[in-house]
Amino acid sequence: AAALQRACGGGLPAGAAELGAEGTAAAIAQEPRRWAVQLGLADLPRLIDLAPPPDSVWLQAGGEPFGPRHPAWALLLRWLRRFNLRLVPVGCSGHARPAELLRMAAAIAPGVLLPVHSLHPELLAPPGVRVVLPEAGRLYDVDELVSAASG
Repeated sequence: AAALQRACGGGLPAGAAELGAEGTAAAIAQEPRRWAVQLGLADLPRLIDLAPPPDSVWLQAGGEPFGPRHPAWALLLRWLRRFNLRLVPVGCSGHARPAELLRMAAAIAPGVLLPVHSLHPELLAPPGVRVVLPEAGRLYDVDELVSAASG
């Protein structure tokens, strides 16, 4: 919902309603600017009945990685072109960019940082934070990390 509000410039259009029991394709097609409709890839043919106005927004907010390598990507783009819909990707993959991780670690200022789930943990060492670079297959003890923080 927050991503939808951001994509719409801070909020849904005045008088907008969410799809509910009264949200038939005919009602939506008659007053499309009142509606935010959630469709998945399997629902693309519903665009025919919904008849969205040109330059309407398709928010791509799926959780899985979605882009040119996804098998359905070309299909989605064809539908969007056919209806002149604007693609706006939103959402979160669950991964942060290195600059965001550095900023977060600096703000938290932990006694010690053990960067995991990274191909290059050595790049995640903010100034002033003690970093223990993980070794593959090694088990770490909390007391060992606390000791490293004070060492």
